[in-house]
Amino acid sequence: MEPRDLVSILTGIAVPLDIYEDLLSAKQKGEEAYMAQKKKLEEAQTRKLDMMEVLSYPLGPKPWPLANGDGLLKKTDKSTLGRHTEKEAVYTDFIDGSRTTIVDAMGIVQKITG
Repeated sequence: MEPRDLVSILTGIAVPLDIYEDLLSAKQKGEEAYMAQKKKLEEAQTRKLDMMEVLSYPLGPKPWPLANGDGLLKKTDKSTLGRHTEKEAVYTDFIDGSRTTIVDAMGIVQKITG
């Protein structure tokens, strides 16, 4: 798979190389985060803490609806991400061969009613 194989269904624009590489490394990053959280939970069990209470709190530095993965508070909306993606993307033709399509139904609804 190459970066030009990942195309936004809404804009028809291929994803930038850095986003493509980030998507390819997502599984490894997830496994590393899982192992880090597993260590924290094992420590809680070793200390004989009440696991129901431990798991009632967010495992990150701040609640996810309010913060980014790095712990900084979110200060943007979804349209900002879309504009950034469109700015960095390059147009591409469809390539012969197998491919997958991901449909953003809300994007289509917004484009129709918009």
